[in-house]
Amino acid sequence: MKVIIEKGITYKVTGEKGSFTICEDNKGKVKMFQTCAVEVVEVTEMPKAKVYKKSTHESNANARYIAYEKKQLHDAKYSQGIYKNQ
Repeated sequence: MKVIIEKGITYKVTGEKGSFTICEDNKGKVKMFQTCAVEVVEVTEMPKAKVYKKSTHESNANARYIAYEKKQLHDAKYSQGIYKNQ
């Protein structure tokens, strides 16, 4: 498989158009390079894309809020001081 390595990113060569080489990275983003400015290298397999963990801060905050509200409702059901039953 022919690839171009530019600034630490590996691009797979998908075609050529005039004096440009059309490449695609492992995420699917297409980019064009001048053929005379880059070196095409032969490799056996493409490196895999880095997967970053999504932030769970918002989901944890939502879960804590829901748990707090459920606790308040439970306390209201069985208490007589804070909330008044209608």
